Amino acid sequence: MGARPYLIHPRLDWVFLGAFSLPFAGYFLWKTGKTFEDPDTLKWLLLAVSYPHFLMSYALFYGPGGPWKRHPWVAFGVPLFLLVPLLYVWVTHHEPTLVWMGTIAWPLLIWHFARQAYGVSLWMGAEPGRPASPLQKYLLLGLLLGIGGYGYAFQQQAFKRANLFGFPMATLRFSEDTVFWVRQAFLLTLIVFALTWALDWLRNSRRSAFGLLGFLPVASLWSWFDPSLLKTPIIGMVPVFHAIQYFPFVYRVETNRGGPTRTAALYSGTMVVGTLLFFVIPRVAANQSELAGLLAISSVSIFLNIHHYFIDGVLWRFRDPEVREKLRIKG
Repeated sequence: MGARPYLIHPRLDWVFLGAFSLPFAGYFLWKTGKTFEDPDTLKWLLLAVSYPHFLMSYALFYGPGGPWKRHPWVAFGVPLFLLVPLLYVWVTHHEPTLVWMGTIAWPLLIWHFARQAYGVSLWMGAEPGRPASPLQKYLLLGLLLGIGGYGYAFQQQAFKRANLFGFPMATLRFSEDTVFWVRQAFLLTLIVFALTWALDWLRNSRRSAFGLLGFLPVASLWSWFDPSLLKTPIIGMVPVFHAIQYFPFVYRVETNRGGPTRTAALYSGTMVVGTLLFFVIPRVAANQSELAGLLAISSVSIFLNIHHYFIDGVLWRFRDPEVREKLRIKG
């Protein structure tokens, strides 16, 4: 990747891109068993941080200069594919369809978190003039997918039901053997990655092609899905941590285009729209009936989570020259 330009500030990037969630993980490990005593805190964090990050991706994708014309399947095909079953749910109140969509969205969400951590790790670990080898990249991706897969498998085993997208849904209830082997695969990838990094470090005069800062997003992702933290408040804060990791890239693209004022305007606008979509509309629907309110928040949440997954797959391809130009990446 060559020399890495900063996104927000050279002394702040590492906090936003990797270190932010680690103190929370340490605190909740220390306070094992502590539960959320104020659920409104999470609600306001989601309104202020998580929901705007969804809508920022829409602004970058569909806005002026966005890549939507080159990706009609993502721009139109995916939304239509999602709207058909969601409209069916609205008309018939057929909750199993909603559960089916949530079951699909859950692993996509985990994959999305892991894939973002992969890109951020490569960004943070880049050493000027010494790109990571293909083997290191594959092992890093396998390591992060292993963390996400282990977290997902453990979640399915640990909870009989989960309220992930605004409605209760049954988990897949993986067996202990399945979780065990997923964990072994993750640990094996971790060991192989660590050995290849150590050999590269020794072979190149104690200077690896993958810098130590690149491990911060790995540690951050692990803190989101560590089984010992699964029943602590951190599980509800994962979307917030993910969004905080996302913001610096949006900030850099928008600041390169029009300065900090443009970025502030984008954040303000997405926060207003997010409040309407996730708070005002569901509350108005709930005045009609409790089921209508549930369907409103669940439909919006599932639609945005799945579509956002595909949009980000287009927006942040670092190998794409246009993306590199927007982030001012050289080489």
